[in-house]
Amino acid sequence: MKRLMPWMVALLSLCAAASPAMAATSQAASDEQQAVIQTTDQKADQKALDALSQAAQSGDATAQYKLGLRYASGQGVKQDYTQAVDWYTKAAQQGNVSAEYSLGLLYATGQGVKQDHRLAGQWYRKAAEQGQAEAQYNLGLLYAKGQGVRQSYARAARWYRKAAEQNESRAQVNLGILYSDGRGVRRDYHQAEQWLLKAADQGNANGMSSLGILYELGLGVPRSHITAYALYMLAVAHGASKDAVFYRNLLRAHITRANRARAKRLMQQMQQAKSVSAILKPSK
Repeated sequence: MKRLMPWMVALLSLCAAASPAMAATSQAASDEQQAVIQTTDQKADQKALDALSQAAQSGDATAQYKLGLRYASGQGVKQDYTQAVDWYTKAAQQGNVSAEYSLGLLYATGQGVKQDHRLAGQWYRKAAEQGQAEAQYNLGLLYAKGQGVRQSYARAARWYRKAAEQNESRAQVNLGILYSDGRGVRRDYHQAEQWLLKAADQGNANGMSSLGILYELGLGVPRSHITAYALYMLAVAHGASKDAVFYRNLLRAHITRANRARAKRLMQQMQQAKSVSAILKPSK
């Protein structure tokens, strides 16, 4: 055994000396393999882009929309909103609902075209009438603000409702607020609570903070600073706007430490249940 020891040491030394070279060779092979994969992916993507372009130029509305989307996002092509507008327009003129909505967005934001809320509203309406929830919500916003259309809370509420019934949480919040304020609809705190709860259950922070206001003031629900504070904290945890932070801090000055602790436990129950309505039990 003692006679074998020098050979074993030599063998171990040889292996140790060879390891860096082997590692370098392995890394080089891995890099080469990744380069081949990347090249293959690029060729496949270019082939897909060529096929998409050919289909779009042949008048396929879905292909035209998808090509416009590529130009808008810069996927596989240089980002070019003007090109995006051109292809969206071709698809939208054939009634492609996604293109109608996307074209409305570009007119609303002025990307690739001169900003024009009137044209944005026209394209939103086309998509909205086909049942596209985001277009319905955005059209409601235009009516609420009077951008490109005659200002009308009643029409805003109409389009918000259509989107809200498809679980568009932002529309649910805005519809709830209209019911709370009595703008465009008859004031109805019960309806306000119902829509704000639906939004809050989807994780909408503005829905949580708006619901908190109802509880703080006792509007259609039992007045409760504990519940209101819990909802404000939950809204802040979900990335709410500065308003929720302001409401929380303002209420903090009027609520005891013990009640703040109760509110925190209530908030934690909502988080664990992943539902606001399951804990608060909405009014009938």
